[in-house]
Amino acid sequence: MSSHKEYINEYIASSDPAVRQNVVDELVKLMQNNKLTLLNFIHALQIYITSTNDTTRVSTFSLLSQLLGKLPSTKLFPKDIEVLMAFLYSKLLDRPVVKYVLSSMYSLLTMKYFNYENTEELMQKLIENYNPKEHPQSIRLLALKIVNYQIASIPAQVYPNDLAIDCFLHVSQNEKDPNNLFLIFQVLQKISKTLDITNHIQPLFDTMFRYYPISFKSSTEAQESQVNSLKDSLNSSLASSDLY
Repeated sequence: MSSHKEYINEYIASSDPAVRQNVVDELVKLMQNNKLTLLNFIHALQIYITSTNDTTRVSTFSLLSQLLGKLPSTKLFPKDIEVLMAFLYSKLLDRPVVKYVLSSMYSLLTMKYFNYENTEELMQKLIENYNPKEHPQSIRLLALKIVNYQIASIPAQVYPNDLAIDCFLHVSQNEKDPNNLFLIFQVLQKISKTLDITNHIQPLFDTMFRYYPISFKSSTEAQESQVNSLKDSLNSSLASSDLY
C-alpha cells in the first residue's frame, strides 16, 4: 500500500482524471480508517502549497478540495475545521486557486461540526479577501453558494445581521450570469423574510431593480423556460417585503 505522501505526489504529477480520482479515494480511505490525520495530510502538502508554480498550487488545492468533498460530514471536528478555515482565508487572494479554496470552504461549512460562532469571521473574510469582479461565473457561483448556505441553514442570531447582508451585497455585485442570478434572487427572498433589512432597503432594492425587467434573449424552449423562471424569481424577490 502506498503512503499518503506517495499518493499526493502521484496526484500532483498526473493529469489523468482517473488516476487523480483513485488517489482521492485512497486518501479518503486512509482518513476514514484513522491511518491519516488532517494535520499530517496538510503537512505533506506544504511543499506544494508554497510553490511559485501556479499549476502545482492549482493541483494541490484541487486535491484538498476533492478530499474534503468526499469526507463524511462527521469526520472532522470543530478545531480541525477552524484551523483549516483559517488557512483557507489566507489563500483567497491567490487568484489561480480561488476556485478550490472556495469549494473547500463550502465543504467545511456544511460539515456537522462546523462551529456556527465562526460564521461571522467567514463573512468578514469574504468581504475583505474575495473580489467577485476578478473571477469567472463558476467561481462567483461558489461564493454565492457559501452565502446562501449561511443565511439559509445557520441560525440568524449567531451572526451580525448587517454583516450578513453586507456579505451578500459584496459577493453578488454586478452579477450578470443567469444561473447566478437565480441563486441571488433566492437569497434575496430569504434575507427579506428572515433578517432585519431596515438599514439596507435601498441597496437590496437596487440589487433587484437593476435586473428589471428580465430581458435575456432566448433561442430555444429550454432557454425560454429559464428566462421565465428568472422573471418569476425576480418578481418574488421584489414582493418578499413590504419595505421595497
